[in-house]
Amino acid sequence: MGRVGKQIAQQVKNAEIAWSRADEVAAQAARQAHAAAFKGVDDSMKLVVAAVGRSAQQNQSAAEQIEQSARQARGSIYYLSAAFLVIAALGVSAALYVSNRGDSGLEAEVRLSAARYELLWSNAN
Repeated sequence: MGRVGKQIAQQVKNAEIAWSRADEVAAQAARQAHAAAFKGVDDSMKLVVAAVGRSAQQNQSAAEQIEQSARQARGSIYYLSAAFLVIAALGVSAALYVSNRGDSGLEAEVRLSAARYELLWSNAN
């Protein structure tokens, strides 16, 4: 029985050692659980920050494209306005040229009346 008693005593001693380490094992498990939870939150936050960064970059790109489109539209409006002004000026010039080139019936009548008046005046004197 002495050997059985020694085995029982050894088993009790092992159990006491295990119980004495239970606090340490629990503390280590708690540290690992905390580290795992923190790592999960940290990884999630990194993903969120990366997604927000990509979104901000895409928004910036869209804003730049809108600004560039507005500049191009303004430039097109300026060029079209200038072209229409040139076309209008050419139209007015052409109309003035055509109207001044030919004698109107009124001018011919005025010249004829002036010639008659001059003839009458010269005959009267």
